[in-house]
Amino acid sequence: MLTSSEEFWLRWHAEHSPPELAERARLVLRAGGSPAAKAPANLGATNEEVRQVLHSFTQQRLNAFQRPELKPEHLLALFPDQAAHGAYVAGLARRLFESTQALHGLPTKARRLLLAAALLHPIAGPSTAGQNGRPGADLLDYPALAGFGGREQDAIACLLKFQRKGYRPDRDRRFKRLRPNQQAQMRALAAMLQAAEALDESRSQSTLLVAADLRPEGVSLRLAGPSADGDAAALARLSWLWKAVFNLPLKATVVPADVASQPAPAATLPDRDEPIAAAIQRALATALQDWQAC
Repeated sequence: MLTSSEEFWLRWHAEHSPPELAERARLVLRAGGSPAAKAPANLGATNEEVRQVLHSFTQQRLNAFQRPELKPEHLLALFPDQAAHGAYVAGLARRLFESTQALHGLPTKARRLLLAAALLHPIAGPSTAGQNGRPGADLLDYPALAGFGGREQDAIACLLKFQRKGYRPDRDRRFKRLRPNQQAQMRALAAMLQAAEALDESRSQSTLLVAADLRPEGVSLRLAGPSADGDAAALARLSWLWKAVFNLPLKATVVPADVASQPAPAATLPDRDEPIAAAIQRALATALQDWQAC
């Protein structure tokens, strides 16, 4: 019996691998992974050849085939119906990462992990297994992501799993392989990925993240676009990781198109040594500027 992930990658080998490997993949597909299957007449293989191929697959499963090496964008392109959504969420994730740098303080190289996970989230989510031939949350258990090391791929897989409320990172073999500093980064990156996903919950690719206003009382995202109201509501409903990670609430306000074109204000998070009265005065000044703009 083949899992959805095995069937997906066997079909990939049948279509993209060299002739000998592609034929082996077709044999396993036709047999459904059963070691008792006989040779399909139209493939020109003997029963003994089929037996050897199926025995190897029974023992090693997908490891009997060479691991494909694909870039995240090429992996996403295998699912054309999800490509636009994945690419748009990646753009939102980049914008969110850069506009909240003063809050999370993560290194620039961490952004690569976030963008890769954002690209892959529509096809590697916990609820996508078996849908339209998608392998689901175990998508990254077999292929190698081109341009990423082993620990980086583990980190991307963990980011994709963090969106599940029942996920226990302390029990995940991939999470345990990460260095302590990488483990500390995962929760912050996952909170940003979850928020970016919510900002295209409408699947319209039309909601713009204009700016992120960082203030002592919370983070406010300014949104614009025809679907911004619905996506703002989705953000409030779905981004449950943010408050737990950053200890600040996350909300969104929808602004008119003419306001959206104005430059974003500087971050207003208070310095550790700044007197509270000065922080409050600065926050009030920023709020007054926003009120005048609107």
